[in-house]
Amino acid sequence: MSRSARKTLALSWGALAVGGFAWFGWHELGSQLAFTRCGATGAVPLLLIALLALLLIGTGFALSWRVWRHGAPDGHRFAAMLGLGASGLFAFAIVLQLTGALLLPRCWG
Repeated sequence: MSRSARKTLALSWGALAVGGFAWFGWHELGSQLAFTRCGATGAVPLLLIALLALLLIGTGFALSWRVWRHGAPDGHRFAAMLGLGASGLFAFAIVLQLTGALLLPRCWG
């Protein structure tokens, strides 16, 4: 496999890896701030962490979109398409979790 093909393959899987990492980071940090520390934190830290995670997901989306647009080989295009879909799913999960963290009482339960 040539260097160019390896780079294209890495970029095509980039959204899946970066998006998964961003969602995991948001989930862990957001849960820690919203529920474990109860009333010690406000909405601003949660919003900042969520925006950072969404920015990372957007970066991964852009990497996969670049591979998809430039007509890479079929296997790489499939990985890019998978990364594009996963990016949307991860972003949707973060928005739903952020909504729950902002709407539910922090010391509930």
